[in-house]
Amino acid sequence: MSARPEQHARPEQSARPEESAWPEQPATLAEFAEWIADRFGDLPALRFRRGDGWAGLTYGELRDTVRAVGRGLIGELGVRAGDRVAILGETRPEWTYAHLAVLAAGAVAVPVYPTAGEEEVAWVLGDSGAGVILCEDAAQAARIARIRGRLPALRHVLLMSGAADAAPADAADAAPADAPGAAPDHASGGAALDMSPLPGPAPLADLLARGAAVKAGDLASIVYTSGTTGPPKGCRLTHGNIDAVCAGTLGLTDGGPGDLTYLYLPLAHLLAQLVQFKALLRGGTLCYFGGRTENILAELAEVRPTHLPSVPRLFERSTRASWRRPSRRRAVATASRPPYGWACGSRRRASAARRSRRRRRPGGRRRTAPSSPASVRPSAAVCAGR
Repeated sequence: MSARPEQHARPEQSARPEESAWPEQPATLAEFAEWIADRFGDLPALRFRRGDGWAGLTYGELRDTVRAVGRGLIGELGVRAGDRVAILGETRPEWTYAHLAVLAAGAVAVPVYPTAGEEEVAWVLGDSGAGVILCEDAAQAARIARIRGRLPALRHVLLMSGAADAAPADAADAAPADAPGAAPDHASGGAALDMSPLPGPAPLADLLARGAAVKAGDLASIVYTSGTTGPPKGCRLTHGNIDAVCAGTLGLTDGGPGDLTYLYLPLAHLLAQLVQFKALLRGGTLCYFGGRTENILAELAEVRPTHLPSVPRLFERSTRASWRRPSRRRAVATASRPPYGWACGSRRRASAARRSRRRRRPGGRRRTAPSSPASVRPSAAVCAGR
């Protein structure tokens, strides 16, 4: 894996959603990684922090990584079609590798919020009947080890690649060395998802056949709600359900090769998963935040995204930061005035407002910034590019 040069240039002519819909798309999400690699091959698919810089994967490399993980899941680990496989971690490229591999194996993905308490995690894993869980780091694996006795269906606990090196020194010691959910269970011995294959991988032909056998009506994911009374409720989503949402929201944003989507929203949430699928289906680049929310604004200036799915809080933070400088306070105040000047023929005021908006957009290239359905102050809406 090596760092890729930045590709900010956007093709002069590209299809907009209002001009043409996708001429085709994968039959199911089980063939997603194969489909996008066949079409976008050497184009940059993912971008992520590595040390002090940025690294990336092409679409072909992403497919190879997904194949390696998928073959490991259906090989020695014995994941069968329809089995539940949980993913517990922050938004990072390994989350995508695991997600696409689970789908390619014909299994059912069960996202788990990394901030969920142990009682909620135990409920989600037990209620879904998860047999395998992929954990972000040794600290998360240790949490699973503490509740492992309450999860008779759980057979394997795996660590995502690089997690052991990044985990605190005492995290691996939180669970007994012989505990089934401790790091030695396929975690420290070669379960690096983006570097080393899982033990005893199945032949590639078996994985491809498994994916081809999946139908649109087959279960793809069980997403647990957080807004209901009592324990979270599992929402069963088929491959066809998710495909319909992707197709139905196609016209809300544009995208394609040369575009970059910056993602910091939790991939355990369906909105972030939808962003992931749509960005890759169009041949764009999906860029993951570096893991620290306090660095998001600085990273936006570095990667210069064209699309920034977010929540209002980020735009509020961006606005507060801008108000620390008097010149920026004047720019935001001007840009957030009602556009009555246009109706009165004040073109200079309208032009100044547009320039202020462009200056305020983090990275300077952003065209869209879809946000969750919450109120946004007018000045923050200017920062969002509205």
